[in-house]
Amino acid sequence: MILTRDAAFLNSVANHPDVRPWLGTDGASPIDFAPLLARQGTFALVNEHGGFVFVSDDGGATYEFHTQFLPEGRGREALKAAHEAAQTMFGDIGVEELRTYVPHENRAALGLVRLAGFRRTHEDGDNSYWALDRAIWQARQPTAAL
Repeated sequence: MILTRDAAFLNSVANHPDVRPWLGTDGASPIDFAPLLARQGTFALVNEHGGFVFVSDDGGATYEFHTQFLPEGRGREALKAAHEAAQTMFGDIGVEELRTYVPHENRAALGLVRLAGFRRTHEDGDNSYWALDRAIWQARQPTAAL
């Protein structure tokens, strides 16, 4: 995964007809990540199929993230990307917690957060909210042979 603040590629992914309906507001209006990525504490991790936008409002200990992948980058590819992003965020950047929310109807995204080790923290009428903290992530990492 590549760290970026350039919105062009993610805008093309987010506005793809198979992706846009799942990304907030009315599900149809064009999305432009440029203003968000210009904010302090915000960046993206991307691969050739899409990526994650990370936003922190607390100085970097906790990040909320938003996920967008083209159809060919979903499933195993998205899970691999999620593991790489978690390694970057927890292992390299040193964050304490990652959070996201998923619309109840988005079964693919629900499967991704579950398989990536997130736990559901609460729900509202439209979404479930998920978190993964550093301690749980570290406990799930394979240990090196002695």
